[in-house]
Amino acid sequence: MTNLLKLELSKICNTFVFIGSVIAATVTSASTLDQNTVASVIQDRCLDCHDESTSEAGVNLELLTSTESPLNPKVSDLWTRVERVVTKREMPPSQEEHLTEEEIVLIRDFYRTEYILKDNKEHIGPTPLRRLTKYELLNTLEDLLLLRGSNPRFKNAMDDFDREALSKIIPSDLPGDSGFDNDATRMERLKLPLREIADTVHLAMEHFRQTPILQEEFFGGESLTEEVISEHQAKNFIETFIKRACRANPSQNQQLTQKFYEQYERLGGSKTDQAERIFSIFEMILLSPDFLYRLETSKNQRTPYPVTGMELASRLSYFLWSSTPDQELINHGMQGTLLEDKILLEQTQRLLRSPKSIALSENFAGQWLGFNDLVQNSDYFDEGQQHIESYDEVIYFFNHLLQTNGSILELVDSESI
Repeated sequence: MTNLLKLELSKICNTFVFIGSVIAATVTSASTLDQNTVASVIQDRCLDCHDESTSEAGVNLELLTSTESPLNPKVSDLWTRVERVVTKREMPPSQEEHLTEEEIVLIRDFYRTEYILKDNKEHIGPTPLRRLTKYELLNTLEDLLLLRGSNPRFKNAMDDFDREALSKIIPSDLPGDSGFDNDATRMERLKLPLREIADTVHLAMEHFRQTPILQEEFFGGESLTEEVISEHQAKNFIETFIKRACRANPSQNQQLTQKFYEQYERLGGSKTDQAERIFSIFEMILLSPDFLYRLETSKNQRTPYPVTGMELASRLSYFLWSSTPDQELINHGMQGTLLEDKILLEQTQRLLRSPKSIALSENFAGQWLGFNDLVQNSDYFDEGQQHIESYDEVIYFFNHLLQTNGSILELVDSESI
C-alpha cells in the first residue's frame, strides 16, 4: 500500500464512523409511546406463560417489552406472530381470561401502524445500508478491473492473477437471522474489516496497474503509462473510473469526480509521478462508501417512490451476478430506459444468459440449499484443491433450472440435491 494511500485511510475510517452514526439514528422508532403502551399489555397479559423461564410452545415474548427497536428482525417476527394469534383470538387460550376488545385493537393498530402503514399510507419500510459481501467484492473487483479473463485478448495478462490469494485476506461473512451472509441488518452491526479490504484492493489494483492492455480496454484505448498527464486527462481518467466503480446517478458522478480530482491535486508531487497519484486516487475510490456500499437516494417521504435507473441496474446485477453492472446495463441505468418494462425484461434475460449468472447458483442457492457447506469441508476437494464433481453438479443443476425456467419441484425430487 502506498504511503499516500495510508495517509488517507484515516479519513476514510472517519467517513465510515459517520455512516455508522446515521444507521444508528435511522433505526430509532418514531412510535416509542405506542410501543410502550402496547408492551404493557404484553407484560400484563402474556408473560405469565411466555417469559424466558416458561416459554410455553417455545415462545418468549420478553423481547417485546424491552427497548429493542421494532425494526430488529427478531422483534418484528414476534410481533407478526402475536398480531396473528391475537386478532384471530387464538390467544390467550380459551381457559384463560380473554383480552378486552380495546387490548386487541391496540395490538392490531400498533402492528398495522409500525409494520404496514405510515400516516395511514403504505410505506417503503426500513432500508438499511447494504455493504458488498466478500463474494460480491471479489466479483466486483474482477469485473471492474477486467481481471476475470473472459476476453481472449487478456489471456496472458491473467496468468499471474490469483483470486484465491485475495480471498484469503478478507474474513468470511457470517450469516444473519435471514440465513444469508448479505443480511444488511447484521452487517451494519459488524466492524468493517477496512484494513483487509484495503490490502485486497491494493493487490487487485497493482495487477491492473501493471497490465497496460487492461487499462486500454477500460479507458477506451488509453493507459496511464505516459510520464506527463495533463489536467484534462487526469480528470477524464478519474471520471471514467468513478462512472464504472461507484454505480451512482449522473449528478452524483459529477460531484464525486470533482471531490476526488481535488484530492488528486492535494496529493501534490512532481509532474513525473502523476500516474502514481491517479492510481492512489483509484484505490481511494475503491475504499470509499460509494464503492463498498450500494448507496441509494433517500427521499424525505414515507410513501413509496421508484428507484432511479442506476439504482435498479445495481439491484439487478447484484441479484443475478453478485457483481457490478456491465457497461450496457450502466448505459440503460444512466439513460433511465431500464425503468421501461420492455427494456427491463430484455436486460434481465440478457443477464440470465450470461455465464456470470452462475453466481446466483453459487451464492444464493449455495446458501439457500446449504451446499456451500461443502466448500468448508476438505473431503470435498481433490488433491489439487479443486471442487470435486458432487459440488459442481448441484451448482450446474440449479443453473440449468434457471436457464430453462424449470420447476422448483425438481429440487424436491432431484437425485442431484
